[in-house]
Amino acid sequence: MSRQALKKTANWVVFSLVVLLCAGFTLLVVTGKYKVLIVRSESMKPAIQMGDLIVLKSYRKGEELEIGQVISFDVSGTSITHRLVGIEGLRLVTKGDAVKNPDTWPISADHVKGTYLFRVPYLGYAASFLKGRGGAVLLMGLAAVLLGLVVFQFVRSSRRGRPAQAGGRGGTETNEV
Repeated sequence: MSRQALKKTANWVVFSLVVLLCAGFTLLVVTGKYKVLIVRSESMKPAIQMGDLIVLKSYRKGEELEIGQVISFDVSGTSITHRLVGIEGLRLVTKGDAVKNPDTWPISADHVKGTYLFRVPYLGYAASFLKGRGGAVLLMGLAAVLLGLVVFQFVRSSRRGRPAQAGGRGGTETNEV
């Protein structure tokens, strides 16, 4: 296999993996069975780092929660992801791994959004950027460049398909497969 063919294959493999990753995360969220959150603090170090993207299994009322599970819940409109360290009647006691004392806010199972499944290191930084103004500009720019490339390829291929004109090169053009 030539070096150029190997490079072309590697580019397609990387592109395909990126598309599959994006499609996979989209499917996770669209089904409603999973949630994706960006970690914005270090309270769960070393298990979960700031800048990670975490995937949660959506919590359904009545599901059993176990001590030691990492859960995400809402407190005053803010999502928190901490470890469940105790259950006192209907009250859930949580604590960040990097924090000495348990959380003081009262939460119940009604506050739980989901249970932690896995993390993707650093991808939260990229997702956070893409959600902002800079990310919107970048995505629009990439869309414009891709559209331009498609139009360029279309125009170029339509010119190749024309018959040879008088005084032109005659012959048949071929493309490598």
